[in-house]
Amino acid sequence: MANGLTRRALLRGLGATAAVLPALELTAESRASAQGGAEPKRFVVMYGGISAGRDGSGDTHHLLPTRTGAGYDLPRSMAPLGTGAITYGERERGYGVQDEVSVVSGLKIPWGPDGAIPPGGKSVHFHYNTAEPQMSGVRRGPNRSAGEGGTSVDLIIADAIGEGTIHPSLSYRVQAARYITGSNSSGGGLDALSTRRADGRTRGIDAVVSPRLAYESLFSGFIPPDDGREEAIARMTQRRGILSALRTRTSSIRSRLGRYDQLRLEQHFDELRGLERRLAMVPEPGTGACVVPTTPGTDPAIADGHRTRENGNLLYTPGVGYSRETLRGNTMVDLAKMAMTCDLTRSVAMRISLDQTFINAQDPVGGASDMHEMTHGGATPQAFQDTLGWHVAFFARMVAGLRDTMAPDGSSLLDHTNVVLLFEGGYGFDPESGNSQKAHSTENMVMLVGGRLGGVNGGLHIRAVDMHPAQVFSSLLPGYGLPSRLGEMSGSVPGLVG
Repeated sequence: MANGLTRRALLRGLGATAAVLPALELTAESRASAQGGAEPKRFVVMYGGISAGRDGSGDTHHLLPTRTGAGYDLPRSMAPLGTGAITYGERERGYGVQDEVSVVSGLKIPWGPDGAIPPGGKSVHFHYNTAEPQMSGVRRGPNRSAGEGGTSVDLIIADAIGEGTIHPSLSYRVQAARYITGSNSSGGGLDALSTRRADGRTRGIDAVVSPRLAYESLFSGFIPPDDGREEAIARMTQRRGILSALRTRTSSIRSRLGRYDQLRLEQHFDELRGLERRLAMVPEPGTGACVVPTTPGTDPAIADGHRTRENGNLLYTPGVGYSRETLRGNTMVDLAKMAMTCDLTRSVAMRISLDQTFINAQDPVGGASDMHEMTHGGATPQAFQDTLGWHVAFFARMVAGLRDTMAPDGSSLLDHTNVVLLFEGGYGFDPESGNSQKAHSTENMVMLVGGRLGGVNGGLHIRAVDMHPAQVFSSLLPGYGLPSRLGEMSGSVPGLVG
């Protein structure tokens, strides 16, 4: 009789656990906010106006792990993804997000003569000619002109998920100026990472370059919402109380059970401990998530540009060409992350550097060169790798910030977000000059993909030889309820999602 009662008591305890498990379910597929609504989806795209390779490097690709698949190695340029020491920027160690980030390499934007530019392709010209095919999947040309153009992926996603937000999309730029004497601005629409096709025209979206203006447009007069806070706290307290009661109840009968039932009970305790650990990670609703950040204050002064030679080419000039872009970029990343935390926006496009970027690398990474000249032999290969890593660090900061920001139910914002980093060029054949081993190439391009929305696989190096960069985006679009197609490009990168 004692055994029968014990088993019934045990089953009642296990049954109570089963009853409470749906309410405590914390997987990404079924998370909901404390107010009862589904956690919003989010999207971030970041862009570096620099190539991933350096002229004459042979088989060396400066932004590429040597191993494919899981557990890829981190070259110096990707150190911000890991936890090891880094020697540039404002951090001593990486952000520890490698397991959240997949590297997609071997990508290619095709090219052709002005009368026969392929779908998603471009003319043979390089600079100012590669961002739009990647962002919109639409061919560009003739020459360096936009042709018909297309709507960029960040705005396509914003149209799908941004309804009801104060800022359906954000467009930011880190590089403060063009940094050429006599042209100390971006000018010419070169900063238009976000584009919209409407009424037969493609228009660039002006990017906000001032951290102070970005802050004021987001948070001036903003009061973080606290609707449902008391109810959420009460519900969380109840959940923790249920787990405590179950542990006490089942512990009291443990010594009276046989070996088989004790094993079942140990498994039961393991499940309870796991649930308790996950609940312990959940911040008190209304704290530690959506808050008004500290004002960034006055923007850093904008520096002068480099001098030019008589033929108009840039002459590297020490002491100019840097307006504290590391601080500007970190501030922009943190503001964008908080804007998504507070659901002020759900789509962010951030241009880190302008195409053919002339940022002075001396202060950011210790290289006596402008960043563009580094792709053509300026400074040392190591300094060039650190310059790529300087770009990667902003991406890693965004991924880490979203990963470490918890919703009231215990989910991470990264569970509901995709973050993508792309670059102006890769490394290989340059159709404009007809030469190989060049930085002015759209062969061997690389993209970094972070986030978990839609079942994206993290921690992989995927070789997608000759696939189009826009196909990385089209792989992600179904996660936002959209077809797997961006402009003229469709299909998915094998292994990236699933």
